[in-house]
Amino acid sequence: VVRRVGSSITAMLLDALVVRVAVPATLHLLNVAAGRIDAFWQYAGARADLLPGALLVTEAGGRISDAQGRPWTPQSDSFLAAAPGVHTDAVATLSR
Repeated sequence: VVRRVGSSITAMLLDALVVRVAVPATLHLLNVAAGRIDAFWQYAGARADLLPGALLVTEAGGRISDAQGRPWTPQSDSFLAAAPGVHTDAVATLSR
C-alpha cells in the first residue's frame, strides 16, 4: 500500500497543480462535492468513512470508482472521487 500511495502521489504531482495529504476523508469528499477540489483518492483506510462522502459526491454530479475506473464497493482496494471532467484523466494518471 505504501508504494502504491507514493507512486500515485508522484503521478498526480506530474499532472496536477496541488496534492493535499490529510485526514479525514469525509472533509476531502465534501470539497469534491462542493467543487473546491477536483479529486480525492485513497488506497487503504476506513471504508465506512467513505460512504457518506461518496453519496454527497454522487448527488453533486461527481463520479465515484476505484482507482482503475471500475465501480467502487466498500470491498474495493482503492477509491476515487472526482469531478466528471477530470475523472477519466485521474484514472489514467493513477493507473500508470
